[in-house]
Amino acid sequence: MFPLRKNNPKRTKQQKLSKYNLYKAALSKDFFCCCGYCGTHHVYYGSGKCFHIDHFAPKSKFKHLENEYSNLVYSCPTCNIAKSNDWCGPTENERIFNNVGYIEPCDEVYATSFYRDSSGKIKYQEGNLAAKYMYHKLKFGLKRHEIFWLADYFYELVPRISKKLRETPESNPLYDELKKLLLDSIEQMDKYRQLQREL
Repeated sequence: MFPLRKNNPKRTKQQKLSKYNLYKAALSKDFFCCCGYCGTHHVYYGSGKCFHIDHFAPKSKFKHLENEYSNLVYSCPTCNIAKSNDWCGPTENERIFNNVGYIEPCDEVYATSFYRDSSGKIKYQEGNLAAKYMYHKLKFGLKRHEIFWLADYFYELVPRISKKLRETPESNPLYDELKKLLLDSIEQMDKYRQLQREL
């Protein structure tokens, strides 16, 4: 089991700005260049050029929150378009209403509500009805979420194995196993990089 996101975002204090799109650079930093919802790095969407700013509580329903930094989420287009202006509660403070709704991505509860299995698929904790609702509404079951995660996983794994192989003498019984693991990992990395280009 792996965490949904590599890092849990935390919004920093920001000076009040007149337009929410002016916060994009700060959001990118606070969200570690990743979608606050699914954890996909913005490199897969033009290194942030195509990333969106989501209004957690929709601006179409809560106009007064349009430029509130605390209501903004750095989001991939997939999650933002899927969420759209959906909101289950009658007020902006009622994120979860009748057991369905949205868990705030910067809330610590978010990190324990979702996880990834060994193949990178996003899963939600059984019994967490709000997480289940979000999983389906934000289309967390799409193959792209799995492929992007696996591409990153092998991209980070290959240098670590390569370093270990360089440090291991050829006479060591582990040398051949490490070499095979490295070649297999490179092959997997190439496969998922190719798949993500085809999405």
